Amino acid sequence: MSAPYVRHFMRLSSSLHLYRQAAIRPTKIIYHAGRIPHLRPLTSTPFRPAKVRVPLHRNTFAQVRFTLADVPPLSFWTSNARPPLIPAGEVSPDEFLAACRRYASLAIEDAPGWRQRDLSTTASRGNLGNDGTIPFSTLHYASILLMRSPAAGGHLATHILHTGVTLNYAPSVLTMARLGLKAGKLDGLQFSPAKEALERLASARNRDPHYRPDALTLMGLLHARQGTSAGDERALRFFGGASEAAAREPGAAWQWRPSAVLEQSRTYIRRKQADRAREVLRVAARELDNADVCFEYAMLLPVDDPERMPMLERAAVSGVEGAAREMGRIEALRAKEEGLSSAERREREVLADEWLGIAGDKALL
Repeated sequence: MSAPYVRHFMRLSSSLHLYRQAAIRPTKIIYHAGRIPHLRPLTSTPFRPAKVRVPLHRNTFAQVRFTLADVPPLSFWTSNARPPLIPAGEVSPDEFLAACRRYASLAIEDAPGWRQRDLSTTASRGNLGNDGTIPFSTLHYASILLMRSPAAGGHLATHILHTGVTLNYAPSVLTMARLGLKAGKLDGLQFSPAKEALERLASARNRDPHYRPDALTLMGLLHARQGTSAGDERALRFFGGASEAAAREPGAAWQWRPSAVLEQSRTYIRRKQADRAREVLRVAARELDNADVCFEYAMLLPVDDPERMPMLERAAVSGVEGAAREMGRIEALRAKEEGLSSAERREREVLADEWLGIAGDKALL
């Protein structure tokens, strides 16, 4: 090989070597990437994986989301299981604790047919039966106490209430439906068993009319919230049915009559039937010891009606803010009347301040 060819070959070999080095250099960088110093993140907020929301379904409240450790200790029942919520001598704290522990164990085990076998909707409140059955009335009371302190056992409470719904235990049906209504979710899937049980309880075919007035009241409240003319029409029929059911059955429970009366009157007002609203409230104000009913009745009366001020004052002293605010407004106007002495004017101003203080408006003066 001549010298020129040798020199050309050497130059070519050198360039090929450099190309191959360049070609494998990225590989070397990747190979040593693990040795790159750790870079600090741009934010100090720790990474948290997004929570996946589980779709709600008919058996949402049937899921066991508690353990035996979630049953409150005896001290909880001793502090809460007392009048006026629990009648004296009805159920003892020890009985509440035993019933809830037994129920939690059964629910966690979830043996086939345990609800029908181990729970009794007819047994009297108190101790467990000789066969180990739990009086469901005791569990229902327990769920109410737990709902008042959700941190103490909210999941256990809703599980008990859902069980009551599946057993058609009327107090649990009404309570669960009321919870759904207040949350605006009674039409949701998770409350569908309660709504279906409520409809059965409100039906004229229901053989036990004791709880029918309250069931009809809840149905009326549900339809009144639809905000439609058709919904208002159905609501008025349900409220009327509740009144008739209570009249036919003297011993029937109508715990939520004030709610029925208030919503019935508001529905009449929406339909431009103020006279009918006033009459409904007039009867209820005289028969019920309910401050909200008195207030709404007073606000529908003419300012010179002799019943107006007593009704307003009755509601205001019971803590109805709207009534106290109206009393404060009236006294403030009276303080500006001509011909008053300084003492009389000052007295009315003080009264106005006191009423507005009850209403929470005193700081606005």
